[in-house]
Amino acid sequence: MLLKGAVGHGLGSWASLGVMAIGGIALGATIGMFSWSKPLHIASAKASAPVQAPETAGIYLSPFATVLATGEHVDAEISMEFDNPVIEADMQRILPQARKQIMEQLMARDAYTIRSVQGTLELREDIKRSVNALLPHRGIKQVYLNQLLIR
Repeated sequence: MLLKGAVGHGLGSWASLGVMAIGGIALGATIGMFSWSKPLHIASAKASAPVQAPETAGIYLSPFATVLATGEHVDAEISMEFDNPVIEADMQRILPQARKQIMEQLMARDAYTIRSVQGTLELREDIKRSVNALLPHRGIKQVYLNQLLIR
């Protein structure tokens, strides 16, 4: 009789077995997660001094809105990281010329090029090169395209 009932409800018993297995896996993962977090927490509490990221100087340029060579509109937010904080004063002095250089770099490109990884890398390097040429001492370490929206 027991065998007959098990065969009659074969699909239901397999589903129940599956639910129990998934529940066991989830319970095991939860227990494992909490058991791992305690040793990591203890190890981090033993650290003698907090590690701080080195301070870097930089500038965030207000957003750009222009038209690409192919007619699409582009909105860009750009920031730059400096090699040393002394460059910041020079950068403030040449900011209008730097913005003009960046606008020219954007307007000379097409949407297809800017959308590619290689095109984005080239744009960043060209901006870095043109702005560094304006500075008395090269000091732009990195150019970041925080947002690049092509419409």
